[in-house]
Amino acid sequence: MPLVSVTRLQVSDDEDDTHPNIDTASLFRWRHEARLNRDREWKEEKEKFEKGKKEHIEALQKARSLYDEGIKSNAPNVKELEDNLRKLEVADKEWQEKEKAMNKKERLRPLNVDTISHEGRSRTFINKAALKEKPKVDEDNDDDVHEEAADRLRDFVKKHEAEIKKFEPEYQRMFDEELTAFKVRIRDRARVRLTEAMQQYEEEERQKRLGPGGLDPYEVIETLPEPLRKCFETRDVELLKKTLTEMDPKEAEECMKRCVASGLWVENAAAADAEGQGGEYDSANGVNVEEVKAPVAEENVKEELANPSDSASNKS
Repeated sequence: MPLVSVTRLQVSDDEDDTHPNIDTASLFRWRHEARLNRDREWKEEKEKFEKGKKEHIEALQKARSLYDEGIKSNAPNVKELEDNLRKLEVADKEWQEKEKAMNKKERLRPLNVDTISHEGRSRTFINKAALKEKPKVDEDNDDDVHEEAADRLRDFVKKHEAEIKKFEPEYQRMFDEELTAFKVRIRDRARVRLTEAMQQYEEEERQKRLGPGGLDPYEVIETLPEPLRKCFETRDVELLKKTLTEMDPKEAEECMKRCVASGLWVENAAAADAEGQGGEYDSANGVNVEEVKAPVAEENVKEELANPSDSASNKS
């Protein structure tokens, strides 16, 4: 390589000539990004130049062809074609100057590993890993292996017994405090996780229970007057009719609207049952049985989440 080319070599990105107060890794990364940006800008500039030069050459050749044809055919616009050709010939000289400037700029660019070297060909060889045979263990020697492991533990205690006894009380106290605090954090986190699980379960069950009007049947049945609530719990339609006649008409209408919106009461239970929509219905009475049972089921789930040990023992 000529000496003049050596003077244009660009310093490597990973050279360790950084100031002690500068983060070396960040500096290397910034240098590398700056070099990549310069290379990308040069590539875009060169592509733009090549594209413009190609368009100019095509336009010049086309203008010369049209001028020659106009001369041969004695066309009336020969003067216009000649002026156009002269303009393109002047522009051609400018493009030649631009090309010389681009060649000079490319020749004087800093040299780095990407500009002076190119991969000719590449081959990759991957050797297969040699299979290692696992040593066979005699199953009859299990007792000997366990005894040897126990001996190692005893030897370790005997070897470090003096160091263990030298363990200062202050360190032991600090260890006990950290252990106690760790246990407290575990218990607190367990309570939080249990509360989150209960809230998530309640929300999922609430979303499942929502009726066609978007109301929760559990919340609706809790807000109903006691006589009307008893009608739904017993699924007694005659008692329901009697209770509604005894109530204030506006209040009864409002309560029934909420019952329909929450799914506690199905206006056309036979049609809904035939189409297979909704849950379990009492087709004769139009009462959604699953929605009535939901409050009791949810109370049972809450008790199981609150007392997981009792529920596990009952299941066992």
